[in-house]
Amino acid sequence: MMSMISGLILTLGSFFFMILLLLIYFSQTNEKTIETTLYKYLLITMMLLIVTEIGLCAIVYHVENSQIELIAARIHWLSAVAWFYLLYLYSLAFLRDIQETSLLKYMITDTRIKVVSILTIIVLIVYFFIPFSSFDKMSYLPGPAAYYLITYCSIIMISIIIYTMAHAKKINARKKKTIYVQVIILAIDMSLQFLFPNIAIEAIGAAIQMFYLYFNIENPDIKNVAKLEEIKAEIDKSNKTKSDFLSNMSSEIVHPMNTIINCSKLVIKDDNYTEEKAKNYIKEISIAGSNLLNIIDNVLDISALDSDSDALEQKEYSLVNIVKDLNDVAETKIGEKPVEFFFEVDEQIPSKLYGDYNKIYQVLLNLLTNAIEHTEVGKIKLSIEMSKEDPEICHLTMKVNDTGCGMSKEDSDKLTTLLSQSDTIATDSVNDTGFNLISIKKYLDLMDGTLTFKSDFGVGSAFQVELDQKVVNSMPIGDIKNSIQSDAKINYIDCSNYTVLIVDDDELSIRVTERMLEPYKFNIKKVTSGRECIYKIKEDNKYDMIFMDHMMQSMNGIETLHKIKKLDGYKIPPVVALTANAISGMRELYLNEGFDEYLPKPIKTYELNSLIKKYFGKELQ
Repeated sequence: MMSMISGLILTLGSFFFMILLLLIYFSQTNEKTIETTLYKYLLITMMLLIVTEIGLCAIVYHVENSQIELIAARIHWLSAVAWFYLLYLYSLAFLRDIQETSLLKYMITDTRIKVVSILTIIVLIVYFFIPFSSFDKMSYLPGPAAYYLITYCSIIMISIIIYTMAHAKKINARKKKTIYVQVIILAIDMSLQFLFPNIAIEAIGAAIQMFYLYFNIENPDIKNVAKLEEIKAEIDKSNKTKSDFLSNMSSEIVHPMNTIINCSKLVIKDDNYTEEKAKNYIKEISIAGSNLLNIIDNVLDISALDSDSDALEQKEYSLVNIVKDLNDVAETKIGEKPVEFFFEVDEQIPSKLYGDYNKIYQVLLNLLTNAIEHTEVGKIKLSIEMSKEDPEICHLTMKVNDTGCGMSKEDSDKLTTLLSQSDTIATDSVNDTGFNLISIKKYLDLMDGTLTFKSDFGVGSAFQVELDQKVVNSMPIGDIKNSIQSDAKINYIDCSNYTVLIVDDDELSIRVTERMLEPYKFNIKKVTSGRECIYKIKEDNKYDMIFMDHMMQSMNGIETLHKIKKLDGYKIPPVVALTANAISGMRELYLNEGFDEYLPKPIKTYELNSLIKKYFGKELQ
């Protein structure tokens, strides 16, 4: 009896310590992840290993029945195999930060796990045919079967080490240290068991392993500290990226602003004024203004993405408007460069689609901007094709091809890696050329779209976007080249019988809006505050539409709208929100506040024309 107790002294100590660890672990709230689930199973299997070792020892010393001894031994060593198998699963989940919550799915879908699982099954089948030589009361390594399973356990440990070393660059130092220490502990444990076979050492080694894993990995406090460190690192990285970005943007903004200011002064002060010279100056101002607007759009995009503004602004739209606006911007950006821009659009594309117009436009604008920046001579082509297997869904394939400088293989591989990531690209993924991968990847993910590309260094690049859009009107769009007209060729309807009110506290903005409305021959009235607007309506002035700026002093546009909506006995006409706040989600915000329509500044000619035709076109027919 004393011999049995002396041999099991370490195991008995492990038993009481494991009970303490179980009480501590299961009394705490733990995350439901693959890693914590496997650790829980490791704890339970560890207890089984210790209990079966104590039971086996008691049976060997007190039961003179070889059949019962054999069954007890088989069960004990099976628990050892189960523990090492679970340790392998746990180690891989820990090293790879597995996000999957289903253990069964994790085991079925992972190739390495499937290979080790098959190996374990084969090992167990063979194990039942290998005998235990004897159950010597003084030995805890009873013959060939025990050595056979120890070999399996050693292979598991070596496999963990090989994986860690093979992926060392992707694994942080803390995780590598944890794996190396656990393997060293188990190696020492096995070595001591071979040196002292009359003392039960294997269980204490595994128990030490469980304590080590708990106090280095599974302790909730340690997990919280690790998460805080990761969050801090992400915040520091994000702050540095934003600082660098804003520093670059300040330089980018100065150049177009310098052009706008100086060209404006030249127009005003030039004594030798000629119409041709003025047009040249104004053209330079227009190009600089478009470039400045694009820079601001990029800043707003990043601001919207950082604020987790993931809502889609889906509405009815026509591809004609997208292509027309892209055509205008492309021609302006190309300027005097010897680059030809042209487009081809499938004539069978439905005339009305339903989706996020602004995000589709922004994706294509970024691709075109990139093409223009990298193409000094040659051609840039925008093509849009469709396939429609479902009558309610239109699958769009949009391509931007250029004959620019192309990308090196290294840059191509880097971009491929970024686009293949399942998570949204981080803010620092914007390259030096300003090609806004952030918004492209983010927006396409929101719309369940994809982006692929091909690039040959010195030859050019081709980017392809694919996404599905709902069909509103299946009538073919026809020849889009005939539909796209310059601003000068827009068919302005005669609205001379209608009166509109412009509400804006900025005189320059009022003049710009007034001039955009002049071709329609409206009777235009103007006020410079929300209070004046309310006063005019109370005077029983009749207006057919109100264009109201949001960001006015004293009383803003939303407050003004709410007050005029409360006026009893007055007919309130459609109210259009005019605002420079054009980030994602603003349209819904203004419509929810009670506005009838929303026009972002700078006002696009085709958007204004569509709005006016919507409200006044039918009445004039």
